[in-house]
Amino acid sequence: MCFFFLLIGCQTKSTPKGVFKSFDLKSKLPEKLANAPLTNTKEFSKEIPVGDPKEKALIKWQTYQDEDDFYIVSVNVEVPQELKNTQLTNAEIGEPINKGTTEKVVQMNILKVSWDSSKTGSTSMGTSSATISATGEFTEN
Repeated sequence: MCFFFLLIGCQTKSTPKGVFKSFDLKSKLPEKLANAPLTNTKEFSKEIPVGDPKEKALIKWQTYQDEDDFYIVSVNVEVPQELKNTQLTNAEIGEPINKGTTEKVVQMNILKVSWDSSKTGSTSMGTSSATISATGEFTEN
């Protein structure tokens, strides 16, 4: 029984390689684009630090340009290689915000990735946050 307790107490937190969470934002597009084929798309990606000690998650987002307007249509939080000391616990995305004008929409979103880390004798939790835009800009918050 004590052996079992020791094993549970010593487990490290980890996250396997792959897609952690996906967000489909097509329902946030203007009504005129709701059923249109999205052929003019681009994909962007940036790493975001997670955990303590710092490891990396990958944020990938797909955008769509409709004339002078730019929209985010999907976002993935991915783990490019196993996180050995960090468990991703949640990812959330805010409502789209127009950082452009009413004539030239440039959509942006705030993304938050929550994590739980363990290292010898201690555990820490936190949230990494970033702002992404439909023109490819990325800012850690």
